[in-house]
Amino acid sequence: MSNKSLRSKKVLFLPAFVFLNLLLFAGCSWFTSSAPCSKQLSKEEMVEMMTDIFLLEAHLGLLPSQSSGRDSIHEFYAGLFQKYNITPEEFEKTLECYLLDRALMNQLLDESINQLSIARSRADEKKEEEEKPREIQEQLPMSPE
Repeated sequence: MSNKSLRSKKVLFLPAFVFLNLLLFAGCSWFTSSAPCSKQLSKEEMVEMMTDIFLLEAHLGLLPSQSSGRDSIHEFYAGLFQKYNITPEEFEKTLECYLLDRALMNQLLDESINQLSIARSRADEKKEEEEKPREIQEQLPMSPE
């Protein structure tokens, strides 16, 4: 197995592992919560936010452990919460509400993974298009100067 393939699998595994732990933590904390269930994010917004969380975690997983980027995880997430105009506490309560309906949460996760797959396919296509001109130039005979 190539190094690139291993790295690709690590990049996909880390965000999934972190997100599943987040789901587990939020699910367990629901039992101690006395607040009523209110969803601050629509299904579509939740899918988009979960997709962004996967991407953010993948990015953070690529940073070296001594990188200053790892020190600013809270700032990365603060930007994410700001993008969706939601506080971390509101997000946690919304996540708890979605976790109450296992089928719905699985649907949201599936949609998020589908969005990631589509984005990956588009990125691969774009990379292939960018490499084509280089391949053509390499195949052309060099003209004597």
